[in-house]
Amino acid sequence: MITLTLDQPRDISYLLSLAKECPHDITLLICRFSKSSTIKYNKKKGMRKFLNKQDFQNTINVCKLHNIKYITIKSYLIYRWVMRKSVLHLTRGSDFVSFGPLANHTLILSGNRAYLNRILEISLRKGIDIKRFTIQLNSKEWLTNKNIQNFSLDNAQNPLDLNRLQFSFFDFQSTIPENFNKTKIINENNEKIVLCSYRQAEPDFSVFKNSNDFFSTFKGNLENFKKEKFKVIIRRRLSVHDIETYKVTKSPEISRFEELKNLYDEEQSFNDGFPSTLFKTLTKTDLIFAGDVTGLISTEGLIFKIPIILPNFKNLKNNEKVNAVLKDMIENNLIFNDLRDYYNTDKLKLSKRFDKVKQKWYNGNSNEFFKKISNLSKGKQ
Repeated sequence: MITLTLDQPRDISYLLSLAKECPHDITLLICRFSKSSTIKYNKKKGMRKFLNKQDFQNTINVCKLHNIKYITIKSYLIYRWVMRKSVLHLTRGSDFVSFGPLANHTLILSGNRAYLNRILEISLRKGIDIKRFTIQLNSKEWLTNKNIQNFSLDNAQNPLDLNRLQFSFFDFQSTIPENFNKTKIINENNEKIVLCSYRQAEPDFSVFKNSNDFFSTFKGNLENFKKEKFKVIIRRRLSVHDIETYKVTKSPEISRFEELKNLYDEEQSFNDGFPSTLFKTLTKTDLIFAGDVTGLISTEGLIFKIPIILPNFKNLKNNEKVNAVLKDMIENNLIFNDLRDYYNTDKLKLSKRFDKVKQKWYNGNSNEFFKKISNLSKGKQ
């Protein structure tokens, strides 16, 4: 049995697409249980119920509609039982870094070095067989690019230790736009659409000094979009984890959202539908406004090749904690400070720059991806 863990709301559309499009028989494990780490990386780490009840049920409904095999996992005991039967387990990484390699072989869909610090820490432990797992990265750039340095590693970790591990370089995520039937996803009113990410980044990554600067800049840009006759769609992240974080930090994502109510036309903050509402919106979006640093820029923005406005982005130039894709996008002039900068750019040259950077960081070869799954399931590397 080939298995695939789904436990995070942000991964729902990506992993459902993978399970649906893969020519090999994949069983989706829809996980909604809490369990502290069994490998004691950190007592606070482990699996949590990140899928709320609505996400959980919606995912089940999509699986039934599209004949995707699935198992609902509501306890660690059931998870372990399934792992014993799995010849190949695919995961974004959360269960692997919580419980270690339990399946015959695990393919960790790290993509942009997600969880790499914890994967490396686990690999150095006594008794861990590093031949039982492979780490997938979207391209070789994630190991070789000059801007990578120690990205996603702890300060005390030696990047040379990565040479011990098995890596594969391919991605499925960037092929998702090609799998949509775009004739059914059209801009019926021929509107100019801007998708706005209303989320302040953590202090180490933010382009703002404080929440007030973030909010006033965000609000000012929304006012400009309305003046320019854009349809404004606003997106917040409202997963269980996000809401808990917002309450602790008193972030404006919740506390000041009402102040924006007359400046947007639609809110999209959930993971409903398949393809998701977000992915459908991206196929007809003209512009992304990133209120602050967000993965939406270097993932969906680059994959869908949508121009991006990020105020104060030049503040990120010497920030070593910002991922290398975002830095590459800045260096190739794919990100703009405001609408004026965007209006003044040559759109044909912009499209070519997008192609160049996308091909560098996402190899987009789903056939290679599926071939790797087949080989690993048969015990081949």
